[in-house]
Amino acid sequence: MKRIVKPCCLPFGDILYLEGMRNYTQIVFRNGEKATVSHTLRYFEVMLAEYELYIRTHKSYLVNLQTVKAIVWTADEPYMTLFNDDRVAIARRKRRKVRKRLKYLSLS
Repeated sequence: MKRIVKPCCLPFGDILYLEGMRNYTQIVFRNGEKATVSHTLRYFEVMLAEYELYIRTHKSYLVNLQTVKAIVWTADEPYMTLFNDDRVAIARRKRRKVRKRLKYLSLS
């Protein structure tokens, strides 16, 4: 079920990942619900910068690292598998940053 919510009311600990869709962002929650917000992904990246558990893995994705089940480092298209079995891409330009953050958080 899609719903439109205000960013001030979001339970950030319950977010699996955020997916950018031009001027909107779809937020996927742990319980399977999805919400659409009329802000860009960049807006949320800045908003969540103080939380070390969120990282931009791709131009379209911002991921809560606490929800990562597995990481597949293929040469072609590395990706993360989350608790709900969704796959989130890791862009070539973001690989080093993602590895560094995972090492820092001891998740890798």
